[in-house]
Amino acid sequence: MEQIIELDYKDNIASIREKLDHAQVSEIQLVVPNGLADLRNKVYLNLVKRKAQDKAINLVLVVRDPEIRTLAKEVGLSVTSSVAKGHHLHLKKRSKRPPREQKAPPAETTRRSSAQVRLAKQPSAVSRAITMLVVLGVLTAMAGGFVLMVVPEATVTLSPATEPVEARIEITAVPDLQAIDYETGQVPARVLNVEMETSGSTPATGKRDIADAHAEGSVVFSNKTDQPVKVPKGTIVRSTAGTPVQFYTVADTELEGRRTAYRSVPIIAAEAGPNGNVRASTINVVEGALALQVDVINVQGTSGGGLKQVSEVTSEDMARVKNALMQRIQQEAMARLQALIEGNEFIPADTVKVDIASERYDQSAGAVADVLNLTLKVVAQAAVVGGEDANTLARRMLESMVPEGYVLYPESITYYPPEGLQVEGLAARFMMRASGLAWANISEAEVLNNILGKPESEALTFLSERWEYSQPPRLEVKPEWLGRVPWMPYRVALTIETPQLP
Repeated sequence: MEQIIELDYKDNIASIREKLDHAQVSEIQLVVPNGLADLRNKVYLNLVKRKAQDKAINLVLVVRDPEIRTLAKEVGLSVTSSVAKGHHLHLKKRSKRPPREQKAPPAETTRRSSAQVRLAKQPSAVSRAITMLVVLGVLTAMAGGFVLMVVPEATVTLSPATEPVEARIEITAVPDLQAIDYETGQVPARVLNVEMETSGSTPATGKRDIADAHAEGSVVFSNKTDQPVKVPKGTIVRSTAGTPVQFYTVADTELEGRRTAYRSVPIIAAEAGPNGNVRASTINVVEGALALQVDVINVQGTSGGGLKQVSEVTSEDMARVKNALMQRIQQEAMARLQALIEGNEFIPADTVKVDIASERYDQSAGAVADVLNLTLKVVAQAAVVGGEDANTLARRMLESMVPEGYVLYPESITYYPPEGLQVEGLAARFMMRASGLAWANISEAEVLNNILGKPESEALTFLSERWEYSQPPRLEVKPEWLGRVPWMPYRVALTIETPQLP
């Protein structure tokens, strides 16, 4: 004998096992609504299978939910899409069972029966005729019953009504949270870290003048003694007007051994720049011991000392190259972190934090240079949110918006990108939006239980009043003269049309 057990969305693994526990038959069709949460779990499906095996139940799951169908097949459960198909599946399995062996009657009983047959009176012609008529009547009734069972057929087509539903929910992704918190709208987030090193450069924008060329000229040494005097190359002389400027001779010379003997020697300023350009008669000091032997004077002024403009590093240059490098690192860090996430995970951009581990400039502020280079070592960190977790929360909210008597059509659900992102440290708060279609929750088992064997008009009345439709229910019975839905469920082709998605 076969039993149909219809589940609803309130059922869980405990109630399902309890229903199987109370079953009194060996063949059961378990009608599962789309999206039943506990049967989207392999462990729970295995528990259902084990309970059926313990009770020696030939179990068939009537389910259309693609995810549940796939998981059920993986654990070895029989799956079909309709009650009629489930009935055929039971019949098929029943036909494969080996026939029970008939025990031979005891020999003594056989002997007694044979003796009794021999002793029995031979039936009269009237008795034989009556017997034949009775047998013929029984066979005719059986044939008629058989025809009524296998010949009639019906086609039922139902188009459930649909209602659009939409939901918005505020979700907070929290690092180190272990599981979804449905009450507070929190989902787990994990933290990713990557170490990076990168370099950048910028032109130095500061300008300043620096000494470029050394002033040159000549001085005249005159002997203050009666002895010859050697004036070696590199002898230091200096000016006395204004800021003293040192010069040194660039050649050796020797003065004759008489007073006022003189010689002219070329000189060059010790330091580059315009300060070395001095007027005539201002270089009049000889430095060192040689000053006791000779006097010095520049008959003409010195010239040629000059400046040039060069680039120098400013503090603004240092800040600019660092800011530009940090912007580039932020983008590179996001790309590096994105490469590490899996599946439906996503990284809220504002959770990406970059901490500088070290920074190294090749020039300091004020240094003469055309280019400033900077090398940064950083640690980039971000929160990774499980997109599936966020979708689960949004779906739960969407299911709460479904009107009574309707269920959510899973294939119609659309999840939209997060909006209004707010970041506090590594925690991210955002709005999630989901939309979908809810359709009238038409139970295949309830349909069959209430129309089998009923007059066509009565069956149509029940269908029309029980659920809401996008099109009126359609019922076709063959042969037409029968005017009644067949008694056997496998003679009824029931189609519940799925919603048309936009």
